Amino acid sequence: MHRVLIVDDEDVVRDVLSRMVKALGTEEVDTASDGTEGLEKIRNGSYDLVFTDLRMPGLSGFELMKEARSVSPAVPFVVVTAVSHLDAAINALRDGASDFITKPFKFEDIKKVIERVTREYNLMKSINGGNGRGGEAVKILNSEIFRKLQEINSLFSLTTEIDELKDNRMILKSLPSMIAKLMKANTVVLLTIEDDYVVPQVTFGSSTASSIPLKGSLFEKIKKPGNFHLLEIGEQDPWRKG
Repeated sequence: MHRVLIVDDEDVVRDVLSRMVKALGTEEVDTASDGTEGLEKIRNGSYDLVFTDLRMPGLSGFELMKEARSVSPAVPFVVVTAVSHLDAAINALRDGASDFITKPFKFEDIKKVIERVTREYNLMKSINGGNGRGGEAVKILNSEIFRKLQEINSLFSLTTEIDELKDNRMILKSLPSMIAKLMKANTVVLLTIEDDYVVPQVTFGSSTASSIPLKGSLFEKIKKPGNFHLLEIGEQDPWRKG
């Protein structure tokens, strides 16, 4: 990727996503804090990929995609959304977005998305270029479309499950298993902070999580809104102080 544009009204999302995209070898990464600014940059420049939030003040991600098509019809869009707004991600895919990522995202998520978009772009060039590999390219592209349809179906099933739950208690009880299904995680723990203690409330899978003092723990660092921490394999156990 030579040029990537990131459109999001959250400073921390723009910053983290920019760092990740640059780490993957992108030569130039531009950012915009809303859809209007993003559209202006698309009009004045050429991008290989655009990441956009869907819910922003002013011009939304949906409107940005629609307006951008008249300026740069071939530019692929990847939408960024919260797990609670998966219905919006489904609609964005139906409206022509190439892919989606959910917050909080991981480095591996971004890497896979960029690889997919690059692969699809090269396949389309292969089909349109008449290099004799069109049949093979169509087969691979069809498999990519099938994968996306499976993801849409999975997201639709998940949002349907949430809609059918009667109250917040039922949603909280079911949330870990839903997140595990979506993220393909073996273990998901829903935590709350009570009287300066981190307390596991609902667990999916096998977990050794138990109540621990908030002070001195990893969770003390990330309890404020907007803070996050990527825990790599081999790093400190979050249930130990230090």
